[in-house]
Amino acid sequence: MRRSYSSLLKELHVDPHVRAEQRGQTIDVNENVYTITSLNRHREAVNALERAMALMDSLDSDRCRVACRLAKDGAGDGNRTRDVQLGKLAFYR
Repeated sequence: MRRSYSSLLKELHVDPHVRAEQRGQTIDVNENVYTITSLNRHREAVNALERAMALMDSLDSDRCRVACRLAKDGAGDGNRTRDVQLGKLAFYR
């Protein structure tokens, strides 16, 4: 019943501190020993990861353009110092 109690309260989004206090435990014991994540939450996490990966794939071409521009122009503030590597740090010496 301990695991069921903790796991069901987690599914209901009850604050971990409240769950631990109700059982007379620390948050660490409540979360790491008695609480089990449901299969639905595992599925939600995997689906969120898949959506994020798909979004990253679609942005790869934009990232490549930015990375190529940085490699060509330099990452520093060359306008002030003409020192591409040090950028603003060279300006404040």
